[in-house]
Amino acid sequence: MPSDELLRPVAVVRAGAGAWGVRLALAAIAMTGAATGIVLGVAPPGILTGLLIAVAIGGFLLLAASAAQITTRWRTSLRSDGWSLVVRAPFAVAEHSYGHELAIGRWLDSRRGRPELWVIESGRIATPIGDALDPLRVEAFALQVGVPVLDIDGDPPSGRSA
Repeated sequence: MPSDELLRPVAVVRAGAGAWGVRLALAAIAMTGAATGIVLGVAPPGILTGLLIAVAIGGFLLLAASAAQITTRWRTSLRSDGWSLVVRAPFAVAEHSYGHELAIGRWLDSRRGRPELWVIESGRIATPIGDALDPLRVEAFALQVGVPVLDIDGDPPSGRSA
């Protein structure tokens, strides 16, 4: 085992809730307000009560969908345990040892107007870093753990034709 002085800092960057957090809050407010209106009998039976029921059910469905999306986004992360760089997607994990000349490649995707980031291991494109992670936070993470970020010209790997 290498000495402790070769260890990199332990750090984590996770995806945030994004726009799904706002949707979750709005759905909770709509569902709670409509359910309260139904329980208190604010509207006379008929169309208004039916509308309150529809809003309560729609709010619940949006709340459930938002919670599922946020849970999935929170599974996306980039972390350093001191020995390796770990890229976690919602349903996959890739681990890259620091002994393999790691870098983060940054391509500017003109179609989306934001950079596309990939882990580069020993000079080859290895693992995509998910869109759920904010590029600025990923670059700050790379600086913290001592992994260089390289600007690369040309089409991003996801846009290349096979």
